[in-house]
Amino acid sequence: QGIANTAVGAHSLQDNDTGSFNTSFGWKAMQENIGGKENTAVGAGVLLNNASGDFNTALGSQALYKNIIGYDNTAIGHGSLFDNLTGYENTSIGSQAMSGNVNGHSNSSVGFESLYSNTQGNGNVAIGDSSLHNNTASFNTAIGVKSLLRNVSGSLNTAIGVSALRYNINGNFNTANGAEALNNNLSGMDNTAVGYNSARNNASGNFNTAIGSRSLNSNVNGNSNVAIGYQSLKQNTASLNVGIGANTLRDNTTGYANSAIGNDALRFNTTGYENAAWGVEALLNNNTGYRNMAIG
Repeated sequence: QGIANTAVGAHSLQDNDTGSFNTSFGWKAMQENIGGKENTAVGAGVLLNNASGDFNTALGSQALYKNIIGYDNTAIGHGSLFDNLTGYENTSIGSQAMSGNVNGHSNSSVGFESLYSNTQGNGNVAIGDSSLHNNTASFNTAIGVKSLLRNVSGSLNTAIGVSALRYNINGNFNTANGAEALNNNLSGMDNTAVGYNSARNNASGNFNTAIGSRSLNSNVNGNSNVAIGYQSLKQNTASLNVGIGANTLRDNTTGYANSAIGNDALRFNTTGYENAAWGVEALLNNNTGYRNMAIG
C-alpha cells in the first residue's frame, strides 16, 4: 500500500494503490494514480490520468492532465503539458504552454501557448508568447514573442527577438538575432541574420550572412551573400555578393558576384555584376556596369 500521501479535494488520489509521497490538492487531482510516487498536483483535474509517472509537479487546472508514465515534468499554468503521456524532463510555464506535447522530452517553454503543438520534439527552448507554437522538431531555441512561431520540422535554429524566424517551416541551422530577423524564412538554411529586419524576407535563400539593421532585407532566394552594415544589400535578390559597410550595394537587385567594401560603395548598383569597389563611395553611381574595379 502507498504511504505518506496527502490528498485534499473530491476524488483526489481516488484510485491510488501503491503510490507514495504524493501531494494532491483539488477536484480529481491525480484521481487515477496507481503507483506513481513523489508527485505534486495542485488544481482541478491536475495529473488526473497519471498512473505510474514519478517526480512530476503540476500547478494549474488540467496541467499534465493526460500524463500516464511521464516523469520529472514541471507544468505551471492552465492546460500546461495537457496532452503529455510519456514525455519526461519537460518544464512548461504559462497557460497552455506545451499543451500538445505527447512524448517529447527535455523541452523548456515559458509563455502563453509556447511550444503549443510540439508532440515529439526534444531539446527545444521557447521563451515568449507563442514562441515555437507549431513546432514538432528538435533542438530549436526561440526567445521572443512569436519567434519561430510557424516552425514545424526545422531543427537546430536559434531565434532571438520579436518575430525572429517567425514563418520558418522547415529551414535548418539558421540563426536570427533581432526583431523580425529572418522573419519570412520558410525553408532557407544555414543563414545568419543579426539586427532589426535583417534578411527579413528571405524565404529559401541559403548560406547568407546579414549583420546590421535592414541588411539583406529584400533577399528572397539569393544564396551565399555577405552583408555587413546598415542597409547593406538591402534590395538584393541575387547571389554571391559581398557588401561591407553602411549602404554598400544597397540598391542591388539581380547583380551577382559583386564585392563592395566601404560606406556607400556600389550603393546604386542594380544589375551590374562582377564588380569590385573598395573604398568609401567607390563606384557609387554604377548602375548596370559590369566587371569594373575601383580602389580608393
